[in-house]
Amino acid sequence: MGKGQDYKKTQEALDSASGFIRRLIARRINLRLAPEIIFKEDRSVEYSIKIEEVLNEIKELEGPRPYPEGAARLKLRKEKPLESKKDNRMYKKK
Repeated sequence: MGKGQDYKKTQEALDSASGFIRRLIARRINLRLAPEIIFKEDRSVEYSIKIEEVLNEIKELEGPRPYPEGAARLKLRKEKPLESKKDNRMYKKK
């Protein structure tokens, strides 16, 4: 995370250390030849933070939302689930 310059410095450091890291990996997993290691930047964390900020701004602009019509009925259903006809047939005596 950071600004563009921070990414550039980190990329340069990883690129310069890639041979050393490659040797360490080869030794630890007992490989005679280790594959080439390529480091790519991942800005998904920054992207998710930006999305969260935008969603929070939208919530602030809209204000509190009232319960939708029928929300009370949904709450009652959660407390006492309705039995389906299939369930009733399974437990009837023959």
